[in-house]
Amino acid sequence: MHGAGIIRLLQVDRLKDDGLLHGSLEEARTGEAKYEALSYTWADESGDSSRSKSIFLGDWWDILPITANCEAAIRYLQRRHEYRLLNGAGTLTVWTNAICVNQDDMKERSHQVEMMTAIYSGARHVSVYLGEDTDSSAHAIHTLNKSDNQDIVQLLSSDRQDKESTILKEAISALFRRRYFSRIWVIQEVLAARGVRFYCGENTVSPKAFRPQILETLHAMNLGLVPRWVSWSSKPLPRKPTELFQLFRSSLLCGASDPRDKVFALLGLYLGGVSDGLVPDYGLSLRETYIGIAAYLLSRRIMEVLVFAEPPPDVS
Repeated sequence: MHGAGIIRLLQVDRLKDDGLLHGSLEEARTGEAKYEALSYTWADESGDSSRSKSIFLGDWWDILPITANCEAAIRYLQRRHEYRLLNGAGTLTVWTNAICVNQDDMKERSHQVEMMTAIYSGARHVSVYLGEDTDSSAHAIHTLNKSDNQDIVQLLSSDRQDKESTILKEAISALFRRRYFSRIWVIQEVLAARGVRFYCGENTVSPKAFRPQILETLHAMNLGLVPRWVSWSSKPLPRKPTELFQLFRSSLLCGASDPRDKVFALLGLYLGGVSDGLVPDYGLSLRETYIGIAAYLLSRRIMEVLVFAEPPPDVS
């Protein structure tokens, strides 16, 4: 599947009595299909990224191994969609990388990564699954959803040491420390979206929870580990090499199972990337990938990139 603008979409069947997760894959063209894109982490909060669960596909019920967190995210969307069906909604159609992209085909992965911004911006909305909820996260979400900016900022920055304030601060901090916020691909998935809906277990997180005033206060008080890239949610996508470099800097602490993705995950957001020949290529080694992006930035007179140069390892 390497055609221009062609993607696979997962059509998820309704809940079944046997509890099995089943769907089918259909090819579609970006810009024409109606779907929601799923944003989540492969690993759950315990760090388990093994493909220990399965989804069954097609008439022959082919088995595709997926991670437990991927299964949980799809099942959540499936349960939520059952209510929408009562109001005449059609089939639940989802794009998710683990299922809609052949992860073993490097050529297809490169091609689909190049299209990632179009995939997420072309979705009706992006559904962010933060993981299963806890008593702590439910408390944090309830407070963030109902409060205005000033109330939250005053609470987070206050010196109050009473039990109620301490519990709430710890709950909000724990919510933003979730694995999701440290994942490099999240940057493209969220920033490219037309609209984003955040879900934590059965709770819906209002976009108000991610307002700049709150995030800035979290940074200042060292509450949570919200990466600096979140500040880009209120900015236009980078158009200049200097803005691309700033985005790289703000995502330094983000993780990726494939370290090349720390570059590839951001290229799709750079509006000047394709014209400058910056496209993801999983045929490149890690060394070639990093040298390539550094050389590009240096050629655009962004000398600050040299600050991040490290001496070669001592192999003597």
